[in-house]
Amino acid sequence: MYIGDKRPIRGYTSYLSCESGKGRDIDMDVGLLILEAGDEFTDQSADKEAAYLLFEGSVDWTAAGRTAQVSRKDPFDEAASCLHVAAGTAAFIKARTHAEIYVQRTHNDTRFPAVFYSPENVQVQRAGSHGELGGTMRRNIITLFDYDNAPYSKMVLGEVLNFPGRWSSYPPHH
Repeated sequence: MYIGDKRPIRGYTSYLSCESGKGRDIDMDVGLLILEAGDEFTDQSADKEAAYLLFEGSVDWTAAGRTAQVSRKDPFDEAASCLHVAAGTAAFIKARTHAEIYVQRTHNDTRFPAVFYSPENVQVQRAGSHGELGGTMRRNIITLFDYDNAPYSKMVLGEVLNFPGRWSSYPPHH
């Protein structure tokens, strides 16, 4: 995955930061964490909540004294898993295999317990499945958390899965 001119590297690659540029405008950190088997990553921010969405691989998430093992072949064939923590809560990730993890953070003073989202508690909406625009906007909207199931959060997190030859932009939101 490339965003702008930054190539992802082993470890954490920042694409947006709350402290500068476009990240400051939207008060959001966005980055990609790449780990190899055995790598460990610890993240804790005193003033930012954080979410870690597994794109692919197998990892152990640990936060607030709880651990969960999660695996995902890829975002196209398997449902999403995510660790979501409040500011000041340390998140520890240990890779069992090569792993790619989307990292998102924002400022939030609200305290909440660490949440482990798994495929069983992720919402999937099948949109555009009634032949709208000749079937060109058929997609699955996957919501891990939003203002309905995580009102304490200042973020939303999800994925949109478009099918081959399809698109998703303004018309689906019209």
